[in-house]
Amino acid sequence: MNSKSFRILSLEIFMSLLLTLIIIVLSSRFTLNFKPIYYYDLVNYNISEQTGFTNKEIKENYDYIVGFVGTWQEMDFHLPSMNYSDSGKQHFVDVKDLFNNLDVLLIISLVLLSLSLVLFGKKIKFKFLKYSSLTLLILPLILGTFFFINFDTSFTMFHKIFFRNDMWLFDPSMDPIINILPQEFFYHSAISILLGLALCSMISLFIYKRINK
Repeated sequence: MNSKSFRILSLEIFMSLLLTLIIIVLSSRFTLNFKPIYYYDLVNYNISEQTGFTNKEIKENYDYIVGFVGTWQEMDFHLPSMNYSDSGKQHFVDVKDLFNNLDVLLIISLVLLSLSLVLFGKKIKFKFLKYSSLTLLILPLILGTFFFINFDTSFTMFHKIFFRNDMWLFDPSMDPIINILPQEFFYHSAISILLGLALCSMISLFIYKRINK
C-alpha cells in the first residue's frame, strides 16, 4: 500500500468513526425523547398500582425529567409532585451534563465530517459508509448479547463508566422517582438505541452500494 492509499484509508476510517458517533448520539437522543416507550411500560407493568402514584402524577414527573436532562437551558431541578434528595437531584444534573456533552460531540463530529466531505469528497470511495455500517451492526450484536444475558450487570457497568459517583444508587424512601422507573424501562430504552444503530447500519450500507454501483 502506497502512502496515498494509506492516507485515503486513514481518512475513510476517521470519517467512519465520526459517522458512527453521530448516529450513536442521534439514536440516544431519539430514544430519550420517544416517550411512547415509557408510556407503554407505565401501563404494561402497572406502575401506578405498584407505586401508589396516579398516571397523571407519574407522567408529569417523567415528562419533567425528560425535559430537564434533554435541554441546554440552565434550570434548577424541581420535580412537580415527588420528593427528592440532594443526591437524587445531583444525579439528574449529571445525566443532563452527559447529554449536553453528547450534543457537543455531535456538533464537532458533524462539522468534521462535513469538512471532510467538502475537502476530500472527490478523492474517497465512500468506504467510510461501509465501515460505519459494519461497526453499527457489530456493536448492537455485542451489546445486545450482554444485555440479554445480564442487563443488571450491564446497567451497573454503564453507570460506573459514565458517572464518577454513586448518586445513581437511589434510596426509594428518599427518591420515590426511582419506583416509577423500573429496570424494564431502561432495558427497552437500551434496545431502542441498539435498534436505531442497526437501522442506520442498513441505511449506510444501502447508500454505499448505490454510490458505488
